[in-house]
Amino acid sequence: MKCVATRGGLVALAVCAVGALGLGPLDPPAGPIAPTAKPLAEIEPRVAINAANTPGDADSHFRITAPGSYYLAGNISLPSTEKAIEIFIGAGQQVTVDLNGFTIGASDAGRTLAAITIDGSNAHVTVRNGSIRNWANAVSHTIGGSVTLEDVKAYGSRLLQFDLRDATVVRCYAEDGGSTGFFIDGGLLVDCTARGNTGLGFTINSASTTLRGCVAIGNGSGGFELGGGIAESCRAESNTGDGFANPGVMSNCTAISNTDDGIRVSFNGMVRGCSVVGNDGDGIQAASAGRIEGNTITGNGDHGVNVTGSRVSVVGNSVSGNARDTGAFAGVFCSAVDCTLDGNHITNMTLGADDVGITITGTSNLIVRNQLSGVSTYVSIAAGNTSGGTSTTPATAGPWVNITY
Repeated sequence: MKCVATRGGLVALAVCAVGALGLGPLDPPAGPIAPTAKPLAEIEPRVAINAANTPGDADSHFRITAPGSYYLAGNISLPSTEKAIEIFIGAGQQVTVDLNGFTIGASDAGRTLAAITIDGSNAHVTVRNGSIRNWANAVSHTIGGSVTLEDVKAYGSRLLQFDLRDATVVRCYAEDGGSTGFFIDGGLLVDCTARGNTGLGFTINSASTTLRGCVAIGNGSGGFELGGGIAESCRAESNTGDGFANPGVMSNCTAISNTDDGIRVSFNGMVRGCSVVGNDGDGIQAASAGRIEGNTITGNGDHGVNVTGSRVSVVGNSVSGNARDTGAFAGVFCSAVDCTLDGNHITNMTLGADDVGITITGTSNLIVRNQLSGVSTYVSIAAGNTSGGTSTTPATAGPWVNITY
């Protein structure tokens, strides 16, 4: 196209410019005009949870029976005598439920059934992003398959707030329940919190469970019952009872201001790199075949470390200011056999004249290379044990001698 500008030809120039830009003809095409908007199924492909799409049955208000992605469109308040949402799908099928930040609340005080129940053998279900208040359980999944919970908060459940098996639980929260906050039979928990529950914060029912970055605060029967599982970078604070009990492996955890032992280790447990401060009982109590290594154990009420079972190694711990309670306590106390105390630093056991740095009442134990200061009595070792002896002069002491200063 060739356009020539003439005096007063602004309109002509504009028309020429449009043509030159290749924007097409201004006249609409012939025939009926077709809609250009996307269909609703493309804008929101998920299925809304409602009476039309997910009708309930005799004991559920809503029931999901087909695989797919579902969402909650608003807050709901329902009687707890029926499940709010039951998910019942076949083997290998997958369902995702997005609570969309809304709350499933119980409209009565009975707290009879679970808000969300996951049934179906070997199904895979994800529930995310919402709150559940005042049911018997918030989420219950006790048969085959797997479940993933993300950003789900439970308040005021009468029984176990989260009752799950083979679960991945991320950033979930359980508060003010009438029993345990999280009851987990296998899986992974990351950055979860249990606060103010009447029972335990966390009960782990399988050694194949790992917890990372989880917190238990102010629960009525203890912080964590680990059931032989793994805890990494977790915290138990101000719980009534033990902070942690029965770990398989614990690392970089904190137990502070619990009313019983900070950490109670049963058979074959390992505790490494933890901070155990201000608990009313022992800092760490260890039973058979465990290893207590590289921990900081400070200001606990009774023994710093109390070894009650055989074949426990207590190695390289910093133990100070324990034995706050009245009675005869030790930085490290061992009433067992075949244990090793090696390279621990034990200080400031001066709150009572009867407190001791290391007390051994069992037999066949090895006590070497420990450092002790600020205690009324450095060591009290019964006959039948092997000790490197004590010395106040490291420069001339042998390599296995316990140093006092």
